[in-house]
Amino acid sequence: MRALAAVAIALSSCAEAVRTADSRAAEVYRRHEGRDGAFRRLATPRPGEWLYEFDEPGQTLEEYRAANPASAPVRTIRLRPFGSWPRAADPVLAAVSEHLEAFWGLRAGRAAALDAPPAWRRKSRPEQWDAARVLKGFPIESGSSEVAVLGATADDLGAGDLSFVFGLASAAGRAGVFSIARFGTPGLGPAEDPRLLRRALAVSSHETGHVLGLAHCVFYACAMNGSNTLEEADARPLPLCPECASKAAASALFLPAARLERLQAFYARVGLAAEAAAVRRIREARPAGIPKAGPSGP
Repeated sequence: MRALAAVAIALSSCAEAVRTADSRAAEVYRRHEGRDGAFRRLATPRPGEWLYEFDEPGQTLEEYRAANPASAPVRTIRLRPFGSWPRAADPVLAAVSEHLEAFWGLRAGRAAALDAPPAWRRKSRPEQWDAARVLKGFPIESGSSEVAVLGATADDLGAGDLSFVFGLASAAGRAGVFSIARFGTPGLGPAEDPRLLRRALAVSSHETGHVLGLAHCVFYACAMNGSNTLEEADARPLPLCPECASKAAASALFLPAARLERLQAFYARVGLAAEAAAVRRIREARPAGIPKAGPSGP
């Protein structure tokens, strides 16, 4: 009987969790009803996808505000190569810097390369850097909570029990890290290898979002979705969904209209025609696309 009672309690808890998740999603969709036509709502995850493997609750605009009350949010990102970073990949880092400025409304620039110590390597896989150790070891500018660092490497990354990660970030530590090891061949332009640049832009803006306090998005196809594989990552759009864009706008990180115009021009100039078209559709859908949010919200 005790075993049956335990099973009943477990089933009841699962049902309540499903109801809670459904109600939170419904709340988000109601908020953006009539103005989210340019964004795809997430379907039930399939085996192998991030949300199938990791049951994440997501983060609403209200939860973001409650978790990020800082009076001095990050305004500057320093891009700092470490480990292996070939000169052929420098144009990618320059594009990442420009993209972060347009995407998040931050100041971004390259800092001096860091000579990473061997202790940052994974003991089980010494060819990889331990992303968590890198975050803890990265020197942060003292005396300013408005400056964060984003490490970049062409070496592979791992973390915890995961065999590899594309990146990792900490809002509390004001630091993030990403790798281009699995993204393509540095030195080839978008015409020869369009994947590397797009992937680098996606992971760097995603990890910067975590540095800024945004959690994974579980509501829409969005730049802040988690990804388990390159296939899943490539299927995610580069733009933020309306809920995640509301979080950035609520922190006064950018003015949505100006940001979208700048992003569309950037994507067109670097040869990412599909991304430029996606941003154009969002702009054309306004006021249906991105809410006109300010410090007080949408």
